[in-house]
Amino acid sequence: MNSPYLLRGVFQVISGFLRAYGWLFCAGILISGGVFVVGFLYQDRFLFALGCAFLRHLFCGIALGCLIHEMAHVVFICLTMNELIRIELEFNLFRFSVRGIGSSTGRGIFATALSGPIVAVAFGVILSIVFPNSGLLGWYALHLLFLLPFFGDGRALVIGVRNWGSQVRVNR
Repeated sequence: MNSPYLLRGVFQVISGFLRAYGWLFCAGILISGGVFVVGFLYQDRFLFALGCAFLRHLFCGIALGCLIHEMAHVVFICLTMNELIRIELEFNLFRFSVRGIGSSTGRGIFATALSGPIVAVAFGVILSIVFPNSGLLGWYALHLLFLLPFFGDGRALVIGVRNWGSQVRVNR
């Protein structure tokens, strides 16, 4: 296991996510704050509930789901890569992903690609058991779509299966 990279990678994911999507969090807080103010002025409980639901889905559904997904990739990158040079983040408006630079086996690539969606769904199931009326399981179940071959995780699954027992240079 590449333990020096683990904490650094987790910190990289969190700080990179905040840098990439901090504007989204600010917008979400402003929107829900406006809903709370209007709800307070009109004494409307529905608007309070709507503001709380919006924040719950934004932070606990979308943001936390993405963070858990990518942190699972970081953990599995550190566990499965034979030679890990560094962990890189790639993000833009519609994409946030982590990749390890170095070498791994096809089996390691497969496990790393599968880990993000599976850990996110498992967390969503546990969350829905602990908080049954949260309505957040759908956000976590959507992570299974990333296993389709036209997404990065799906492409990595295909590469992992094709090179199952052999050593592969990753992203050099």
